[in-house]
Amino acid sequence: MRRKIGFWMLSAAVSFGSIAVPISAMAQSRSERAAERAAEGQNIKSSYDELSPIVRESLDRERAGFRVMTVYLAKRQERSWYSVVVLARHGNRIIRLSPRGYVLSVVEMTPEEVTAYRAEPDRWMVEYLKQQDARQAFLYRDLDHVTATAAHPERIEWDSMPARVRATFLRESGGFKPDYIVRYREKEDVIFQANLPEGRGAVHMLQVLPDGVVFNEADFTTGGKGITGDWRPKTLVFDELPLPVRAAIEQTAPHANVAHIDTVNRVGHDIFTVEIDGRTESRYLTIAGDGHILSDMTDHY
Repeated sequence: MRRKIGFWMLSAAVSFGSIAVPISAMAQSRSERAAERAAEGQNIKSSYDELSPIVRESLDRERAGFRVMTVYLAKRQERSWYSVVVLARHGNRIIRLSPRGYVLSVVEMTPEEVTAYRAEPDRWMVEYLKQQDARQAFLYRDLDHVTATAAHPERIEWDSMPARVRATFLRESGGFKPDYIVRYREKEDVIFQANLPEGRGAVHMLQVLPDGVVFNEADFTTGGKGITGDWRPKTLVFDELPLPVRAAIEQTAPHANVAHIDTVNRVGHDIFTVEIDGRTESRYLTIAGDGHILSDMTDHY
């Protein structure tokens, strides 16, 4: 979800000049943070009616009218998220969302998983949430020491970022690796940011969280004036992909567990990020609409 944001100048110069930086984060009270710490490590069964309006809005958009079967809130030291099982047309689907309404993944359950889930829904969900722990711990490792601020960010090298973050930058830049990326802390979040030249006197500002979710993005003139536009990535399932993209996935990673797909239109072309999950790793393919694979990267947990 996008929110109204304030502006100030990013002090780290990029090759095309400094751009005003939108910053936003919901500050938590001490009591809220204490409650989170007290509940960390818990898997809390919830319901659709207990979800906040912002989470329900994102869930409703992704489930497209299909029935909500089970809702769990996973509370961890690094991050909390919702895992929702939805009864879709051809089987069950798991939709993961952050408490702020970001879609983290959309996964089609295998027939074997559906059978196990229907036998013992709660037990299956707890086991599934445990499988997510290693991934979350990897993505948020070593971030507690980040003290740089938006006013004084630190430059981060490309290979020092999780593959999930790099895959998001490649998708949003149209397949090109940004020349200059910075990292800084804003309230409870660590943000990776790049200002991408768009041509015609415009710059695309992109902020990405450690799990690859777009925190915020917008177009600006080189003078820092905002340019209106909806840049939200669209989440797809495998059957919604163009045939060339599906063929590229099936050829590159046959029988893979495709966990999440995002697409945007950049530099006049559709670009797709495809996440393939394994037990100890996640692989990220960046694919053009014609099926050409722009990058293939893996996070090993």
